[in-house]
Amino acid sequence: MSTVLRDARPDDAEHISALLDHYAATSTCLWRTAAYDRGERRAWIAAATPARPIIVAEVDGAFAGYASLSDFRRGDGYLGCAENSVYVVPDQHRRGLGRQLLQELIARGRAAGLHALVAGISGDQPPSIAIHASLGFREVGRLPALGRKWGRPLDLVLMQRDLLESP
Repeated sequence: MSTVLRDARPDDAEHISALLDHYAATSTCLWRTAAYDRGERRAWIAAATPARPIIVAEVDGAFAGYASLSDFRRGDGYLGCAENSVYVVPDQHRRGLGRQLLQELIARGRAAGLHALVAGISGDQPPSIAIHASLGFREVGRLPALGRKWGRPLDLVLMQRDLLESP
């Protein structure tokens, strides 16, 4: 299998939106149920920067997932940190693609001069927590029953990776 990681293009908006729609409808990894607007996704892709990249993964030429860095919070004091997101199509789970995407985000964040990455992960997503921990993220907070989806309370696990330390 041939894997390519590349910057997202406007025509990736449909694939990214469809993937997010899938997880919104089937998983607690996203705490929403509404469909994503394709136009908004195109504008989001067009606004990507080196410090806020959107990366697409292709396996054998087919869309297989994406990863991005976005603002963690507003305000000048947060400019050196970003929140990461990684989503992989279901038939590519457990093949190392999520790890590759997260490693690429770490490298790009460091190259852009960021000092920290933050992940907000649903507490009932142990594979996501584990992959982040394996790449140097540490749990820095847990907000119990902060979210709800399908009538279930969900913990928000906050994980952080300092980028100024050694890889």
